[in-house]
Amino acid sequence: MTSIGGSWTSTNRLPPCRVQPTAAASGKPAVRKNRKQGQARRDELRAAVMETVERHLRSGVSFADLNVADVARECGISRSTFYAYFVDKTNLLGTWYEEFNHGLLSVARQWWALDASVTRAELAGVLTDILEAYRPHPELLAATHEAIGLDERVREAVEVAMQQYIDGLRAHIESGQRDGFVDPTLPPAKPRTGCSGWRSEAFT
Repeated sequence: MTSIGGSWTSTNRLPPCRVQPTAAASGKPAVRKNRKQGQARRDELRAAVMETVERHLRSGVSFADLNVADVARECGISRSTFYAYFVDKTNLLGTWYEEFNHGLLSVARQWWALDASVTRAELAGVLTDILEAYRPHPELLAATHEAIGLDERVREAVEVAMQQYIDGLRAHIESGQRDGFVDPTLPPAKPRTGCSGWRSEAFT
């Protein structure tokens, strides 16, 4: 899997399909079925691992001190199986952040698409959706920002994501100022990023 910054790659070193093709169908349907089953297994395992990681972080363990062997044992897999699916724990976190950011951007774009016809109720609804996107995983977000100082790939992924928010918010502010529904004194060149910078005061 490739991330926002193009540097995340999960090894997914699974045993190759050894289905013997038949003369009639060349084995392709069976291979596709096995690939789908393999992907389902990867998704299921990653969800279980992320849930376990999040539980450890919630208990007060820092991401730097997170023990892969403990996580693997609680998930019922070996340490080697963990590394067969994920390059390392930072890769796992980066993959999660990529998906989280994709979902958050989808919600943010609903806000940036609002125009002069927006009502206060519609604005409140969109901003609530943004906050709700953040709330479920505070520990994983904190771990991501902790990992910024530990791994260049994480830092790059977060920087790319922040630039996406800056660009989207700047374009929204400039468009709103042209159409007269955003405060003309708000400087579009320096919007604050993150939930703390996404404020309804931008609307008059």
